[in-house]
Amino acid sequence: MTEKTLTDRIMSRLLGDDWKELLLMTAAFMLFVTMFIGPLYNGFLVSLLWNWFVVPLGLPQLNVLQAAGIFILIALVTGPGPDTSKWTGKEAMAHEVMKLVFVGYAYGLKILMGSQFAF
Repeated sequence: MTEKTLTDRIMSRLLGDDWKELLLMTAAFMLFVTMFIGPLYNGFLVSLLWNWFVVPLGLPQLNVLQAAGIFILIALVTGPGPDTSKWTGKEAMAHEVMKLVFVGYAYGLKILMGSQFAF
């Protein structure tokens, strides 16, 4: 019989013999949260801000799924972006505002041009 490694012995003592399965399930849960719950949460926030600030300007409302799609599209187009760890609050806020301005401009073009400009 093979001897367990130090990691196996420590994890077995802390979490029981099924610690590898528990670790795999935790990783799967975190992946689910990151891929599905996170964008929906961000979509909720974007739709809330859109409906507060942009709808009074005459553009239509966004629901959570539309806002989540726009959020994902912007994240894909802009990429990870610059290293924001050294930014002050004002610089980070200006970056996020510029993203929303871009989305508002693109959505406004869709409304003005009708079916010629599709998302």
